[in-house]
Amino acid sequence: MSAKTDRERERFADDTDKWAGPAGIIAIIALGLAPIVLLAEWAMSLI
Repeated sequence: MSAKTDRERERFADDTDKWAGPAGIIAIIALGLAPIVLLAEWAMSLI
């Protein structure tokens, strides 16, 4: 039973490692841009 869960855990870790790089970069960029976009829209609404 534990051998199966260990194998599943390793497979899950491999999948997350594969996606952690690109997805992490995209998430960081999106989180960084979100406040800038919101501020820009708020500033435009004042004009």
